[in-house]
Amino acid sequence: MTDLCDRLLPDGAEWDSAFCLPCTMIDGHPFHTMWIAADYACALVEAATPECLTRAECVLRALAGFQDADPASPSIGNFRWEHEDPGVEDLNAVVFFAIRIVPLLHRHRARLSADLLDVLLPTVRRALGAIESINVGPEYTNIISQSVAALIVGGQLLDDPDIIALGSCRFREWVSLVDESGLAHEFNSPVYTQMTVSALRAIEDLSADSGLRAVAAQVRLRQILSVALHINSATGRMSAPHCRAYFPFLVAETPPDIDVLKDWVARGWAPDWMLELCRADKGIVRETSDRARGVHLTSFHGAGYSVGTASRELDTQNNRYIAAQTTAIAVQFMGKDKAPGTLFCKYVWNDEWLGDYATAPSRPSRQVFFDHGAFLGVQDGPRMIGAYRPRRLDAWNRTASAKTCLVVADARQVGAVWVKGQKLPHLPAEIDPTAAVTLDLGNVHVVLKPLSSKELQPELPNRLVERDGMLVFEIPDYLGPARTFWNQAKPGAFFQGHIRAGFYAEVFPSSAGIDPSTLATLVDSGLLTDESDPPIRPDQGVRNWTLAYARGEYSLGMKIDLHNWRRLADWTGVGPIGLPMLESSLAKQSCGGRIDLGGATLIFNAQPAWLVALPDSGLWAASVHPGDLAGPIRLQTPGGSVELRQTRGATILWQDGKVWVDHTAPGARISVEGGNLLGAT
Repeated sequence: MTDLCDRLLPDGAEWDSAFCLPCTMIDGHPFHTMWIAADYACALVEAATPECLTRAECVLRALAGFQDADPASPSIGNFRWEHEDPGVEDLNAVVFFAIRIVPLLHRHRARLSADLLDVLLPTVRRALGAIESINVGPEYTNIISQSVAALIVGGQLLDDPDIIALGSCRFREWVSLVDESGLAHEFNSPVYTQMTVSALRAIEDLSADSGLRAVAAQVRLRQILSVALHINSATGRMSAPHCRAYFPFLVAETPPDIDVLKDWVARGWAPDWMLELCRADKGIVRETSDRARGVHLTSFHGAGYSVGTASRELDTQNNRYIAAQTTAIAVQFMGKDKAPGTLFCKYVWNDEWLGDYATAPSRPSRQVFFDHGAFLGVQDGPRMIGAYRPRRLDAWNRTASAKTCLVVADARQVGAVWVKGQKLPHLPAEIDPTAAVTLDLGNVHVVLKPLSSKELQPELPNRLVERDGMLVFEIPDYLGPARTFWNQAKPGAFFQGHIRAGFYAEVFPSSAGIDPSTLATLVDSGLLTDESDPPIRPDQGVRNWTLAYARGEYSLGMKIDLHNWRRLADWTGVGPIGLPMLESSLAKQSCGGRIDLGGATLIFNAQPAWLVALPDSGLWAASVHPGDLAGPIRLQTPGGSVELRQTRGATILWQDGKVWVDHTAPGARISVEGGNLLGAT
């Protein structure tokens, strides 16, 4: 049975009997990572064979040794991330321990020895104390969701009502913040959304409070709804933008994201109709993740490709483990041999490339492609404008190069490159600073039009190069001797506005049959506005930058404050974009009291609510998040209606006249016309 213990080891890990822990090799160095060991302990206890339980006890005792148990220490209760760490650094470590071990003990404490419980229960109490004192901000989505789940379930485990109350209070505060925008702050992350969903499910499964369970379920469904809407069934991937996407996820070196959704459906965490939202013809999806900071995201889905843009990057934390990881713009497509491909953008400073930066020695060096730019963007359909401000172009750091880079992750997927109607014969190649570049990427052609003002070096050419197996379109702002830039230092007596760097991009499906050599000319036939006020000190006046593009019936643009690097306005041909909670052809969210979509109408009080419409399948789903007032809630479909009273929230499913209602208050009154109520909770 020792073979079973070994088979349960996490991928890439080996058993290290000297430490009684799994060991992984990162860039040639061995590490004994706390959360990997915790996952392994959970798997061993779940297996429950005598041999597995014996090894689990060994691992759990070793894990307790990761904790700082010194009452005089400022980090008491927290954990080292690795056994090799000299002390506590990553404040998330305690959460990664608690979200694994607390539910394990809640479910299976009877499988563990009394001696081990005498070690683990005090360890858990110290861990929950650390979570209380750290008091992570609600904008850190995956950590706050895991923290509150650990507090709620851990309080029950320890029979401590104060801990339960603390977790419940912080949970509701976080949910209120999410409901202000529609989507959680950590938007569209292939890794961290899964952690948030798992934490919410732990509350649903283990909390004794039915009200908390209902709210957790509704928030979980909303997060999964976003995942489903961003998955393109042709590529199987979540469309950009991503607040945080590790490089292997970004470039499709990991299993398809749609497999995660299918797993949620199989486990009962998501309804099966969510898979219908992955269709490739859904067009534009817009969501808001941070209303206060003006962060919204747009994706466009076509046949076999998707395009996504963030209005700005996730920049709420000045932390090397978290910041500069946003994929603000990307195109995901099906390339040669139907292999998924990615085109993305990064601002590169001093030629720091993938592999040059690692968040920690135990993290792979190719995990994070660091972005040295602050980004602002706007998108309408397959058309995008991106603008960058270099973060380290200042009077502190010496800069030898600074450039916007548009990168095709696998250069082999580029069939051809056209410039000024001519196919490039070879790389590297210097490109006229104003010339558009057209890339043949299999089922799509992408035109890239540079907007960089070249303020620092007016005649600096752009370049097309191959680097590390990637094709890179470089739009440089500076290339020369290492130096500081006093006029970019803010605050500073010489500062008159940030430099302007950016690009326009448009995606054309190959199926449109347009000769790719003519696409740049087509783009150039539109009206491109790239205008800024003259340089001026902030104390003397304003300096704004207007970027816009219009061709035929299409137009988009934004206005940027160059002193404070903030978006003042953005728009498309139908008007200002605003901050929509959720807008798409398949789903909408609003707090305005009424949503109309797909032949159905949802009526509710002024509180967050969403409606999904799949009329071809005879299906409409709606969820009204609990507000201050009770009812009425009414879903009117072409086939009939559902009305609820005496409840502050509810989730409704109408499918071919069959009706299910969940997440209602006790005593809720439900009436159905034209259908049959099959279930209500």
